Amino acid sequence: MKKTIALGLVLAFGLSQPSIAQQVGGFDTGSSAFAEATPANSSHASGVSLGGLFQIPIARVPGGSGIITNLLLKSAGGATSAITFRLWDVNPVNTTCTDNSAFAGSDTDDKHLIATPFTLTPAAPSVTTGDSATYATATNLSIDFKNQDTNLTKIVYACLVLGGTDTADEAQKVRLTLSGPVN
Repeated sequence: MKKTIALGLVLAFGLSQPSIAQQVGGFDTGSSAFAEATPANSSHASGVSLGGLFQIPIARVPGGSGIITNLLLKSAGGATSAITFRLWDVNPVNTTCTDNSAFAGSDTDDKHLIATPFTLTPAAPSVTTGDSATYATATNLSIDFKNQDTNLTKIVYACLVLGGTDTADEAQKVRLTLSGPVN
């Protein structure tokens, strides 16, 4: 009888307490990763890759997954040409994405695009004192990814293709940052 009453009190007391939210194990809400390249010291024409293939280690573990919610491009040289972004969950070995070479896509690789290619145009911030770089950003994205490399990695691959001539990034750093929740 005492055990039944004690159990009843524990259940009643426990149920009357407000529930406390628990963080789901294995989920990181604020992951951010970047890759940098220094393009060749020569003019880049429309249709060529800027900086070659970027390998951004955004996943928390090899073969990891997540959702890219933000993309930020920084051009230290101050580029202002439109740039098309292509993102894959597998190393696009059949695609030509070499710095200052004409981009050539591959249907085999395009099966692993994680989003429709999209274009952003870098611009200077409203106050440029002490900052000659240009920036492009895309927010509120919802791009699911899960690395599919044969030897699993943490990487999402990106190729930046110019939509116009770029002389600003000659031998100047270009940084691509991806962020969002990851498993």
